Amino acid sequence: MKKECLFYERVRPFFVTHPYYLSLLKWTNRLVTLLMPLLYFYVLWAAYLKASKTWIVLAYLLVPATGFIVLSVIRKRMNWPRPYELGTFPPLLNREGKGSSMPSRHVFSAAIISTVAWGVHPLLSVLGLSLALLLAGVRVLAGVHFVRDVVVGFLSAILWGFFWFYPLGLF
Repeated sequence: MKKECLFYERVRPFFVTHPYYLSLLKWTNRLVTLLMPLLYFYVLWAAYLKASKTWIVLAYLLVPATGFIVLSVIRKRMNWPRPYELGTFPPLLNREGKGSSMPSRHVFSAAIISTVAWGVHPLLSVLGLSLALLLAGVRVLAGVHFVRDVVVGFLSAILWGFFWFYPLGLF
């Protein structure tokens, strides 16, 4: 973790001295976090139109929701520190509070929405997963998550979605 803290301490001055790139970093974070719920609403709507059974739509609601809850409980119990807590720098994104860094819920949410989107539109799923990876990079560069936090959040979402959707025949 010391190496990662050194990375943040080296990267942070670049963004602080280049307001355009700092603004771009913040804008990207905001844009992706706004696009993902829109994608999710589209997925739910498409699942509703495509499905003739209520349980399918419920699966599109419950799989991400239960995954988010399970992830939140695990993360709260682990309560691992964030990069800005271990370093001598504030995060580049507005973030209050301490701990609960591992795994990243932002990345998990973006990735689980994108994973379940595969059942209604594979191309949107790929686009969503690309946005989830972009969000992961932003969260790391901003100093609110370690690389391990976003990797575990991303992989957990894909595994959770696959674990539930494949047996249900929704992939």
